Amino acid sequence: AERFGLKPTPQITPGKRILISFAGPFVGIVLGVVSIVVASIVHAPQDSALARVMADLVWVNLGWGVLNLVPMLPLDGGNIVASVAELVVPSRRHARIAAHGLSVLVAVGLGVLVLTYARSAWNVMLVALLGWQNVVALRALLSPPEDPPGGGRPSGGPGPGRSPGGEAGGPPQGPDFH
Repeated sequence: AERFGLKPTPQITPGKRILISFAGPFVGIVLGVVSIVVASIVHAPQDSALARVMADLVWVNLGWGVLNLVPMLPLDGGNIVASVAELVVPSRRHARIAAHGLSVLVAVGLGVLVLTYARSAWNVMLVALLGWQNVVALRALLSPPEDPPGGGRPSGGPGPGRSPGGEAGGPPQGPDFH
């Protein structure tokens, strides 16, 4: 990036990430509350387009703002939890493991609540998708690093275009990842 005159982005601290993650939902919640206040002042007839617009403004801003604060990655609430974990846990990797683990537990709990009370296919799919993303991320963090495709080659071993004896010629022995 510096080659093209761009400066590297400074590292953002966990404290700043908490503020950044909270900013979006906070604005949505404020706009939702303002919409409620405006709707109570305007007194639009119940079946009017204005009443529908006001109800939608409340739902979109307040509803999504609160939903986004659920402590499940990749939602803002999950990012807040991950940043708090980084402040408490010495290793960033362990903090991510804790955040994804909590996200899986939250997904299971929300899944049970949605199946029990809401019975909404859309909500079940949303919770399942978010939960599955966290299971995959957690598995990746907990599994040892994999060998490169093709098994790689030992250091100093034959490279592409070299036979096992080291002389040139013959078919390549696999990709050279070193």
